[in-house]
Amino acid sequence: MQILNKYKKHFDRGFKEFVMNLELLPSKVVKELICNGMLEDPVYLKWAMDNRVGFDYFLKLSKDDVYKVFQSLTNPGVIFLRALKNHPEENEFITSKLPSLVLKQYLDDREVMGITLALQEDARIKIMKVIYDLKEKGELDHFDWKLPSVEVLSGTSHKVDKFGNYNQFYENGKLAVTGILEKGKRSGPWKYFYDDGSLYAVGVYVQGQKQDEWCTYYLNGNLKSCGVYVDDCKKGEWKEPDGDNNNKIINY
Repeated sequence: MQILNKYKKHFDRGFKEFVMNLELLPSKVVKELICNGMLEDPVYLKWAMDNRVGFDYFLKLSKDDVYKVFQSLTNPGVIFLRALKNHPEENEFITSKLPSLVLKQYLDDREVMGITLALQEDARIKIMKVIYDLKEKGELDHFDWKLPSVEVLSGTSHKVDKFGNYNQFYENGKLAVTGILEKGKRSGPWKYFYDDGSLYAVGVYVQGQKQDEWCTYYLNGNLKSCGVYVDDCKKGEWKEPDGDNNNKIINY
């Protein structure tokens, strides 16, 4: 599945759109984008991840800019409360950056309003979307984008020799991807790495599609997921241990 191609066609504009999607889509979708992006072009994905600002960016805005975000939201009091409740910096943020009347209402509502993780994620996405919109309009300072080379933006930073050996490297010289191309399609065993050199994923392609067993790993070497692909789609039982390394089986 080539999810990055549509972004690469538009170079820096497409790159920025991809980064914004990582900020503005639900976490489940973002997880898939990151996993699939790493198996397509880990160098592009690394640059995108380095440009993510996350919700904590909102907490660093000035009081005036926070109020601009507040005024641009529909039902802002509820959205602020859902987004901020139980955040480690919640109290410091609301006391230093919310107007007194807004703060009073916030504190009153906090006593009675329950917040689910889904509601919190939705509220944070709404706030980040407003931030991007205000920056586009010039009402907030633009992001300081760190753009990669044209080769990375266009997806041409890899090297292929006359035998079809495909290799791609991070800027630090570490290997990112290695495998074989046959008639322009990925074939046989392929390996993917993090930028520190540790293994990210290993698996087999047949005519450009992921087949048979594939496994991915965390930076610390622990198993992230392992299972079988059939024609580029996950099938059957997959092991996907949780953060505490408890075995978790998901059926696809």
